[in-house]
Amino acid sequence: MTAPRGVALDVSVAAARRAARAHPRVASVVADVWQPLPLGDGSVDLLLDVFAPRHADEFRRVLAASGLLLVVTPQAEHLGELRRALGLLDIQPAKHEELRSTLAGALSEQTSESLQFAVTLEDDSVRDLVAMGPNAFHLSEAQIEDRVASVPTPVRVTAAVTLSVWSPRG
Repeated sequence: MTAPRGVALDVSVAAARRAARAHPRVASVVADVWQPLPLGDGSVDLLLDVFAPRHADEFRRVLAASGLLLVVTPQAEHLGELRRALGLLDIQPAKHEELRSTLAGALSEQTSESLQFAVTLEDDSVRDLVAMGPNAFHLSEAQIEDRVASVPTPVRVTAAVTLSVWSPRG
């Protein structure tokens, strides 16, 4: 049996570089999920989507017949303490229902589970979380720095996500 291999896809060059260093069997490609993915038809056994856009037809195309898609979506209370303290954007309360609507034509939901746990963050982690999310498109670097500096660290926050598992339709 061949050792499993992974391919990380991200539109961010910095994220792709970091992913390439994560493990010796992981390759990394800078790619836009809204374009055709640089992967062969039916070539993926497991596709992981964490807080990222979802292109249902492309996911279906690249998944093997027995392949699975694991999607992690934030719940409304995800990082709520941090979002309130920093005046960050809210998360849509119906995020998982939106996911179902997006994927329903190409994939079938097998299961979903809500996960909630506490996380303690330091300055760098707080800054990284703000900079890699949608707030980065609405705030300047100086605004992010000012807001992060206003929060005493370490700070304890709630991680609240839904993990769902999907398989290709027909």
